[in-house]
Amino acid sequence: MSSSEAQRSKSSRKFVWLAMFIVLLFGGYSLGWYWMAGKARERVESFISHLNGNGRSAVCENSRVAGFPFRLGLACDSVVYQDERNRIAITAGGLRTAAQIYQPLKTVAELDGPLRIDAPGITPLFIEWDSLRASARLSRPLPSMVSLEATGLSGISDPSDETDPVSFFSAEQAEAHFRPNGSDLDWAGSFRKLEIDPEAVGNRTLPILDGEGDATVKNGVALVHTRPTSLRGQSIEIRNLAMSSGDAKMTLSGPIAIDTRGLVDASLKLAMHNPAAVSKLFETAVPERANEISQAFGALGMLGDTPSVPIKIEKSKIKLDLIFGSITLGQLPPLE
Repeated sequence: MSSSEAQRSKSSRKFVWLAMFIVLLFGGYSLGWYWMAGKARERVESFISHLNGNGRSAVCENSRVAGFPFRLGLACDSVVYQDERNRIAITAGGLRTAAQIYQPLKTVAELDGPLRIDAPGITPLFIEWDSLRASARLSRPLPSMVSLEATGLSGISDPSDETDPVSFFSAEQAEAHFRPNGSDLDWAGSFRKLEIDPEAVGNRTLPILDGEGDATVKNGVALVHTRPTSLRGQSIEIRNLAMSSGDAKMTLSGPIAIDTRGLVDASLKLAMHNPAAVSKLFETAVPERANEISQAFGALGMLGDTPSVPIKIEKSKIKLDLIFGSITLGQLPPLE
C-alpha cells in the first residue's frame, strides 16, 4: 500500500469515528430531551391535577410537549378553568410555553384570545388582544419574577348575546410585573392610551389615559397560595399610582385597607401637575359636582403648578381635605 493510500485510509477511519461520535451525541441528546419532556409533562399534569377538585376544574386541550431540539415547552389548543362553587368560568385560546435547554428556569409563554370571563356580579366579558406574552423566572415557593405584556387590548360584552356587543375599554399597550418581597408581593405596571366607554362608567365621559403604578400587597405570598375569593381583610401600600391625559397628571400614594364588611379606609396623598387641566377632567367625569370641583381646583391653583392634597377614605366615604374645608367626592360601594 502506498503512503497516499495509507493516508486516505487513516482519514476515512477518522471520518467514520467522527460520524459515529456525532450520531451517538445527537442520539444521547435526543434521549435526554425526550426524558426531560416526559418529566415536564408529569409536572404539568400534576399541576393541573392540583387545581382540580372542590368544584374546580382546569383543562389544557390537546396538550403536548414541543420545542425539540433547543427548546422545551407545553402547547395546547385551548385552556379552560371552571370554579362551580364560586360560579367562575374562564376560557382562552391556544397556549404555548417554552424554555431554552440551557436556561430552563426562565420560561416564556404566549396566549391566544379571546379570553372569556364569566363571574357573579359582572357582565360576561370578552377580552381580546393583538399579542399577549408572559415570562417567569422559576423558583420556590413562587417564581422570583413574573411579567405580562399585552398590545392591542380591548374588552367587550358577550358577543353571543342577542343584543349587539358593548365595548367597555381598549388600550394600546399594558404590562405588569410581580415579585415576592418576603411575605409581601410587589407589583409594578403601566398602560398606554386607555379608552373607557361611557356605558361602562354610568354614561360619564373620561379622557384617553396613560398610567403607571408601583405597589405592595401585604401578605401577598400567602394570598397567592390560599387563592382568596374576597378582597375583604386585605391591604395594600401604594408607592406610586400615576395617571395622565395631555397636560394633566395625577399621582396617588399611601396605604389602603379593606375591612371585613368590605368598607375601605385609606390615607392618601394626591399630587397634581397643572391643576386647571386636572379640574377639567374631574368636571367632565363628575358633571353634577362641576361647580364645586372648579372652585376647589381654582383654590389649589394658587398653591402653584404642582400642588398636593390629602384624600381620606373613611368607611368608603371619599373626602378631599383642603385648607378651607373638605369636599365629599362620593361613596364607594362595599367590596366583595
